[in-house]
Amino acid sequence: MDLFLSAVVAIFVGGIIALFTGKWRGVSNFFGAFSCFLGTIFALKPIYDVLIANKTLEAITIALPICSASVSLDKISAFFALPIVILGFISAYFAAVTVNPRNEQHPGAYWFFYNLLIAGMLSLVASSNAVLFIMSWEIMSVAAYFLIAHRVEMNTARNAAWQFLVASHIGTTGIFFLFAILASAAGGFQFETFHSSALAEGSAAVIFFLALFGFGVKVGFFPLHIWMPDSYTFAESHVSAVLSGAMSKMGFYGLIRVLTFLPVHAELWGWVLLFGGLITGIYALVIALVKLDLKKVISYSSMENAGIILMAIGTGILANRWNQPLIAFTAFSGALLHIFNHALCKGLLFLCAGSVYFATGTRRQEQMGGIGKSMPVTATAFGIASIAISGLPPFNNFISEFLIFMSGLKAASLSTPKSLLLSAAVLLGLGLIGGLAAALFTRSFGLVFLGTPRTNRRLNTKNIKSDVNFTLIILSAAIIAASIFAPMLISPFAGVVSEIVKPLGITYDPAYIATISAPVKTISLFSLAVILITCIAVFIKSKFLDKNQRSDAPTWDCGFLKGTPRIQYTSSSFSEPANEVFVSVNRLHIRGEKIKELFPAKSSFHTEATDSAEKHLFIPAFNIINKFLIMFRGFQHGKLHLYIFYIAVTLLALLIWKVVY
Repeated sequence: MDLFLSAVVAIFVGGIIALFTGKWRGVSNFFGAFSCFLGTIFALKPIYDVLIANKTLEAITIALPICSASVSLDKISAFFALPIVILGFISAYFAAVTVNPRNEQHPGAYWFFYNLLIAGMLSLVASSNAVLFIMSWEIMSVAAYFLIAHRVEMNTARNAAWQFLVASHIGTTGIFFLFAILASAAGGFQFETFHSSALAEGSAAVIFFLALFGFGVKVGFFPLHIWMPDSYTFAESHVSAVLSGAMSKMGFYGLIRVLTFLPVHAELWGWVLLFGGLITGIYALVIALVKLDLKKVISYSSMENAGIILMAIGTGILANRWNQPLIAFTAFSGALLHIFNHALCKGLLFLCAGSVYFATGTRRQEQMGGIGKSMPVTATAFGIASIAISGLPPFNNFISEFLIFMSGLKAASLSTPKSLLLSAAVLLGLGLIGGLAAALFTRSFGLVFLGTPRTNRRLNTKNIKSDVNFTLIILSAAIIAASIFAPMLISPFAGVVSEIVKPLGITYDPAYIATISAPVKTISLFSLAVILITCIAVFIKSKFLDKNQRSDAPTWDCGFLKGTPRIQYTSSSFSEPANEVFVSVNRLHIRGEKIKELFPAKSSFHTEATDSAEKHLFIPAFNIINKFLIMFRGFQHGKLHLYIFYIAVTLLALLIWKVVY
């Protein structure tokens, strides 16, 4: 445990040094990046010891102003620390080699908040005390706010950062209340006392829904997702990779951790997570299909995968309630594997989007096209990540979704009305989500990398250094490795599953590992075969069908000379069939001149859509709140002596409360 804490301190201290050496860009970049590299590498050893070697690390107690707190690393903590160290390392390297941050006059501030974010997340998963947990949660949120707002030249980035900060603190309110209830029942703030506390059924339900609200904000649970698309879009791409691949996972960590405090999991909770996740996943993809911004498309995909994970957790809770341990074990294993796989895929997608932005200077897919020829590494990496994130073979997300699918299939064999409803929701939901995801990323890959350029915008591939491609290759290799060696992940992840349900008095049969590993091994062998055949085909093509060894000549084209970029599929035309089906959800607005002549001289067509939840729920709600709060503006007048008077009145009221009660 000492090594893990040393890693957190090293990352934090490196950020401070980078901050104070900010006027020397090279020095600041070195200390910021190197300390992050060093800290994440240090953290890997205790993570390995707990997760793989099954060692128990001794907890360390630290003194806080209001209590003593302990930090420890169990299997749940170690599992969620894994995406942090992987993406923290890779994204720091990406930032260093692209001479980021963008505002090169203040690299120290950037590295300080980046390292603070990584250190905050690592300390969060190691917290065994509610006070330390909330402190780490706030450090993580504030650091993320400054990283999103770092691009000071963009008003949209600052607005997105404010949205994130407000949403985060609204969610934190729920976390405060749930820990207050737990601490009141347990008589302390230590997590170990929460396990032994006697909670009434009503109190447990309140805690669960507060956790779903508080942590659901970070996860992107519908309709609490409203901050997510803009924040991921306007942050730097490597920051977006960390926010989506690691920080959003802290929401799942918090939810799972709170579930371990509750002695009984009600059946209602499982249904809420199942159908809430289903709605979240479908809604995210429906909205993503009408978006033109590449990073915004990837952002909504994060929300979609959060929905899949929530469906799996809900399935596990329901199966446990029905005394079906194998189904529960399969669902929870699929959820954990999908959390890990999604971190790799989403990290790669955002880094690819950053590489594309450096070359094109835009994020709008309608202004791209044909850049795969000039950026083959980026195109290949984006293609691998797109196939994987869509849940298609032969890559890793297919395996994790297969486990979730298998849990739904096994539930159908119970032949009860509830189990059939569960099975239908999982099987049909995953099928619909998978189909929409495949359509979404087929569209994005085609618009960005295939065809011909849609504008005269110059492609500046000089901005893409070989080191940038190296980060894409590393994450692509990680996805391939997670696909081939997936059976080796089942056993350590099974230990995490057992830790999750241990407080419920449930023990899973070790034979379940072999039961679910058997089909996973078959899929992994299939994946290996497909990947090898593809590599051999590419080698043969490059070796024997080289461009210098063939001649190109025009074919008979019936008098058609050459097409223009305007005849290519656009974002709107490609997704029109799906958009028409879900028009009541995406609220697509179409603008353009109506064609009235046989040979019109001018015509145009434009579609736009806003997030329905934002337009029809949050904007009206905040308008009402704003009208109410206007009444209190008179209290904020800038007169210091009256502010002091307010403080005195508040203190007097608190003293009276203390005396009376």
